[in-house]
Amino acid sequence: VTAVDTIWEGKDTRIFEILRWTDQQLQRYFETNGQAGWLKQIPAPALNCMRLPLLAFLLIKRLDQGVSLPSFRTIADVFAYTLRGFLGLEKKGRAISHLWAKVSAGPEKHLQELARRMTEEMTIQTTGALLESVMPEPLKVHFKPLLARLVNSGLLRSSNAIIALDPDANVNELRKIKIAFLHQSFQEYLTAQWCISTFHLKLPPDVSHNAFWREVPIYIIQSYSDSARQQGFALGFLEGESPDYLTASRLIGEITDPGIRHAVEKQVAGLLAQNLDKPQMYAYIIEAFDSLGPAGEEALRANLWDTSRLSTIYARAEAHLVDRTVEGADEIAWRTVGRTIYILGELGAPWLAERLAECVDSVCSLHLLYHISEALLTLSRVSDLPEGSRDIILSVGTTLGQISCGDPIIRAYAYAIVGHSGGAVDQRRERAEELKAFLLAQTDTTREHFQHEFWRRAHGVEAFVEVAAPDITVEVLKKLFLAENSADYRGSLPKSSPEPTAIFA
Repeated sequence: VTAVDTIWEGKDTRIFEILRWTDQQLQRYFETNGQAGWLKQIPAPALNCMRLPLLAFLLIKRLDQGVSLPSFRTIADVFAYTLRGFLGLEKKGRAISHLWAKVSAGPEKHLQELARRMTEEMTIQTTGALLESVMPEPLKVHFKPLLARLVNSGLLRSSNAIIALDPDANVNELRKIKIAFLHQSFQEYLTAQWCISTFHLKLPPDVSHNAFWREVPIYIIQSYSDSARQQGFALGFLEGESPDYLTASRLIGEITDPGIRHAVEKQVAGLLAQNLDKPQMYAYIIEAFDSLGPAGEEALRANLWDTSRLSTIYARAEAHLVDRTVEGADEIAWRTVGRTIYILGELGAPWLAERLAECVDSVCSLHLLYHISEALLTLSRVSDLPEGSRDIILSVGTTLGQISCGDPIIRAYAYAIVGHSGGAVDQRRERAEELKAFLLAQTDTTREHFQHEFWRRAHGVEAFVEVAAPDITVEVLKKLFLAENSADYRGSLPKSSPEPTAIFA
């Protein structure tokens, strides 16, 4: 089940690699143990967690003892069922069995508190002393049998299982041994149960990107049986000054009522789509839209139904390039459309290419053409595009390469799009030389619009990588970065423009 991968020299620390079975291995294991039919009753997410061999073994063990078949809907159901086996199974004939009854009323609470403390301390390994510390003072005399029982059951792994199971072991020795839960997922599940039992639902900010907390909200919502309560929990992440759309989006799939789930999907997707016009966009918006699936893509599509406005909108920072007035720029509309195109490209939505084929030759904004090119380049790299989509991308890419308002950046993008789409390309050197000369000219920080055109250099870098050799790319990048480092952007950018460092990052 586990294999020692590395021992850190000078420290009593071991890193364990948990090996998971394939679906076929799991199927064979349950067939061998006469439980093959049982697997058919389990949803895929819950079934996937049973590929951990020790967990599968413990489930089989409970079933072999005649325990009635559970109804598994979620991973939390699997953990709850297994936990009852850990805490309720008697060990006949062992020296510690008679002591187990004295602490059996409260071990689950102790485990929840232990898991919560470990999660807050951002560790998956602690010492026996922490388990003792979470026990109420009157029960600490039973620390030894509790630790022995948990290690013997397999719920806790120990750096010295022999001492942990020895009824004559010194308490000080037990306090020093290192312990960890069967798997971090169990620790997260028990932390979620602590949150529910104590009504303490204040989770860390940006919880979906916290390696120790990210699954805790999932286990919390899975433990709720009422869909209205699940809805309230998911939408609660949108409250306050810093809404967490990604966590809310991840939780929606756990809402059991299809009608409520669909309504919440549309609500969150609509809010995200509205946020696209704000100067400071939600940091994890692509991940959030991806978690929303079809509902997220549908909300984004709505921003591109009226393609006629693409012939008139442009941003303030490019007014001098498209021969328009700064006053005539529509920043809100431009941000909405530009970001929609970019995100749909990142999501790999083939529909975007179909839509752009209808209007790309009428686009007024140079910066918008960059976004279109970038999105099409991303789409052209998708390996499993629907039939016909690659031909559409190839067609739009060809149009970009010939567009009258095009520049070296767009032509380089177009070269890459056509190449990735299976089209004939034979001008790589010309595209590379043309764009190199363009970018080097852009390094002149004394140019009138140098500060305004930082977005142009940023897109130019991405396009240049597609056509230039690595050594030439590095040479040009060094000169661009030197220019950016020496430039003074203070007070020079049009209102609502993003910081150049953010674009280059």
